[in-house]
Order: sequence, then structure tokens, then C-alpha cells
Amino acid sequence: MVDRQLHEDVTAQTWARDYRWEQVRARQAAAMARAKCAAAPPSWEPARRER
Repeated sequence: MVDRQLHEDVTAQTWARDYRWEQVRARQAAAMARAKCAAAPPSWEPARRER
């Protein structure tokens, strides 16, 4: 019984750790995407007004 509980505890800890790292990677990817977007020149040209 103790072995089974230990296995369940370790498995739960592993899942939790993996989930936390997945969240860290997602935040890092989002931050990199925002930085890349902010550094890029606009992909559109403003409309020119004829006078």
C-alpha cells in the first residue's frame, strides 16, 4: 500500500512539474512573440492623401 501511494505521489508531482514548465514555455513564447512584433516595422503603409 505504501509503494502504491508513493508511486501516486511521485506521478502527481511529475505531472505538476511538467505543467508548470509548460506554462513557463508558453509565457516565454508569448513574450518573444510580443518582442518580435514590437521590433518589426509595420507591414502596411498609411494611406496617402491627395490635395
